[in-house]
Amino acid sequence: MAKQIQLYPIGVDLKNSRKSVRAAIVKLSAGGFLVNSYETPLLVNEAFQAEFVLPGKEIVISGEAVVFKTYDEFKGKHGLISPGNHVNELVWRNPSAEMRSKLAQYLAWVKVNSMS
Repeated sequence: MAKQIQLYPIGVDLKNSRKSVRAAIVKLSAGGFLVNSYETPLLVNEAFQAEFVLPGKEIVISGEAVVFKTYDEFKGKHGLISPGNHVNELVWRNPSAEMRSKLAQYLAWVKVNSMS
């Protein structure tokens, strides 16, 4: 019996000069990814160096990504709001040919293996 590989979430480190965020990729594509940054809000147009390991392949992906959209959730009553979950859409900024190739190969592998 083959070992089951958990494809999501994928742990990711997002770093820039102002902050470092440990988050979870909930959807990966060739153009970018959706990430849950939990209680840490990210700002539209904020750039990060993103680094993570592709599950099942142990391939490290590292590149610059920019926050394109944010989907923010807050908890509590009006006036007494506390942070909730922050899901953010990040897009790759100038990905290298090598990184694009690794992502394309991985996404094709995921598609084939998720159908079986």
